[in-house]
Amino acid sequence: MEQNLLLLNSVYRKYKVLTPFFFDFFWRNFIIKLSLITHHYFNSKRHQARRLFVFLIASLIVSEGTLATDGGNVDDAATNVAPEWQAYGGDVSYSRFSSATQITPENVKGLELAWDIRIAGEDEKTSLLRAFANTPLMIDDSLFACTPDEDIMALNPETGETKWRFDFSTLGREHSSIRGNCWGIVYHDNPNAKAGAHCKTRLLHVSQMGDLFAIDAQNGKICESFGTKGIVNFRAKDEEMFDGEIYNVTVPVIIDNTIVVGNSPMDGLRIDGPKGYIRAFDVLSGKALWKFRPIPGPEDKEAYATWAPGSAEKTGAGNVWSGFSADPELGLIYAPVATVAPDYYGGERVGDNLYANSLVALDAKTGKRVWHFQLVHHDVWDYDLPTPPLLVDLTIDGEIRKAAIQLTKMGMIYTFDRETGEPIHEIIERAVPQKALAGEVMAKTQPFPVAPPPLIPHTLDLRNLYGLTPQHKKECEALVEGMPDPQIYAPYNANGIVQIPGAGGGFSWGGATFDSERGILVAPVMNFPIILHLDKKYSLKWLGGIFSELFSFRRPNLIPLMGTPYGLRAQFFAAKDGTPCTPPPWSKLVALDMSKGTILWETPLLTEAAKGENDNRQQMTLGGAISTSAGVTFIAATPDQKFRAFETATGKLLWEYKLPATGNATPMTYEVNGKQYVIIAAGGSDLVGSEPSDHLMAFRLNL
Repeated sequence: MEQNLLLLNSVYRKYKVLTPFFFDFFWRNFIIKLSLITHHYFNSKRHQARRLFVFLIASLIVSEGTLATDGGNVDDAATNVAPEWQAYGGDVSYSRFSSATQITPENVKGLELAWDIRIAGEDEKTSLLRAFANTPLMIDDSLFACTPDEDIMALNPETGETKWRFDFSTLGREHSSIRGNCWGIVYHDNPNAKAGAHCKTRLLHVSQMGDLFAIDAQNGKICESFGTKGIVNFRAKDEEMFDGEIYNVTVPVIIDNTIVVGNSPMDGLRIDGPKGYIRAFDVLSGKALWKFRPIPGPEDKEAYATWAPGSAEKTGAGNVWSGFSADPELGLIYAPVATVAPDYYGGERVGDNLYANSLVALDAKTGKRVWHFQLVHHDVWDYDLPTPPLLVDLTIDGEIRKAAIQLTKMGMIYTFDRETGEPIHEIIERAVPQKALAGEVMAKTQPFPVAPPPLIPHTLDLRNLYGLTPQHKKECEALVEGMPDPQIYAPYNANGIVQIPGAGGGFSWGGATFDSERGILVAPVMNFPIILHLDKKYSLKWLGGIFSELFSFRRPNLIPLMGTPYGLRAQFFAAKDGTPCTPPPWSKLVALDMSKGTILWETPLLTEAAKGENDNRQQMTLGGAISTSAGVTFIAATPDQKFRAFETATGKLLWEYKLPATGNATPMTYEVNGKQYVIIAAGGSDLVGSEPSDHLMAFRLNL
């Protein structure tokens, strides 16, 4: 049976371009759920079942799938002062801010396409979830980009012409058949090496399957002295139930000679899945330096006490998938830790579950914890931290404070002193609802920042739903019949809940940009609730729950939560045509004065539904923004395929351009030979209902 499934899937993957979307979605779920049933009945033949699970992720709603990560460079300061782009987040502070000044609010309307290249290789592979969402680096005289198949390219920044291309397949390493993506790479310059020496400047990347490799930034040749022939593999394959249960989307961060990496084990599949270690390696030799375990052991008495006896040992995930920021001056790495497994039920892990859902500051040299703050206690909503904190300086009551600003899926922003972990804007514990399904024990309180205020609603009146048309309103009302009015941190009940904010955010992996000259933070934020049903019939112990969904063209997805009494059924809160059941705007761009914790302006990003029968993903806004010293903010991210420029001070729309595909990447900018360029990857994404593409596009003024 397994061989037949693999054969059928290979045929599907070869000819998928010929199939309409509804069949594409049905086929994936058919393969996946048949694989789940096979594994359930043939668990004794574990080595046979492993390969079937390679298709599981397409039917799971896991936060890691819709999100990206951050990286850094050893030589960056807290603010990017050069008109280059030396790290995935602009710099290791993750500011996404550039000192470039040529493009201004007054002349941005004159932006024109400078070049448009296609990055696909001749032997481009196929992944079930594929997206070109890369943010390139610009260092010295080269633009460095990576492809969904993890090739790395050096480009002429003025023309887009290829200088060299590193073919990932030459490493002879495994490539993910589930995901195809490379959000970013990192750069290091060894100050002790002679100019022109092999691998004095190097590019490093962690593959989807856990291979950290290094190549020479001058020519793309492998750095043989790094690890074993240029490769360090840290994938804990013995912890996997199937190949690819641990994958990687995290862009590393470099501080001094240390490179820090995370990973992305699936957190909705099973309670005893792989654990999410944070690892550090010597950036020159590849030698392992330290490993931090976000799920604590008995030696960490304070954190271990937040777990029911024995539950920490059997619980998986607790990883960092969204990346890291770093403060070289303080010698600290900032790790936004995700939830632990399974992310929608906590009855098998009663307690607050440190260090899940926590911002953790680590000593870069030793990996020792310096401070932490947990933003969600005992998470059962997949409210993990979607982006690294921005490290900025704020003026508070006339005093300059070194701040770490953490955005969350809940639409709330938390601000800390990045040296001590002390809240800069007050955070208070508030009582939250308690009545839950059998076996669950909810946290009694949750932390809420006093400022800034929440950027999206935390409640919804189901008796007064938004209706674009009478039919639309009727469909929405039918979806929530018998459910209580939703509120943040609501426990599950027998009738299901509307999760507000939805697990996709709020804020997502696009994060924010911080204009250090104006003290303004700008970020996209979504308002898109999700309907969740936690029920025993959706558990693998109740196979009837799987069969009831197997031959359905409906959009709901099943998440097994193996090892618990329950399974989860999740769907977007939207009508059949994809129109959300909440009023627009469904996403907006917001600007805040973070010193005061106040909102400066808001402007809608998504107000009209992208129609597509049962394809509610088309309403998601995914991607980041950047800002410049001249006072311009750039962002794509929306399903209408627009690339836009706004005035940072006011939110006024200044310019827009229709891309050939959605731009679900964070743009970047640089100056070369007296001209400023703005780059965006228009790669589409199956995760948001957009056909994958491979455009890398550059814009400049025609001066």
